[in-house]
Amino acid sequence: MRAFKTLFFALYTIGEMQDTLIEPYENNLTVTMGYMLFGVFHVANITIMINMLIAMMTESYQNIIVLA
Repeated sequence: MRAFKTLFFALYTIGEMQDTLIEPYENNLTVTMGYMLFGVFHVANITIMINMLIAMMTESYQNIIVLA
């Protein structure tokens, strides 16, 4: 799990892993929810961007077919 957290913070450059800890409280639920929300956001964002790319390519292809 530690390797995943290190990779997660390195990929998105959002600071150090220790920045998410609130001393002296155990905030494992908060940190886990933050990871999950951030991950869901990125998955949704990538899905939308791929969808937009497919739509743009389809439109360009149809324009080329019409003008050919």
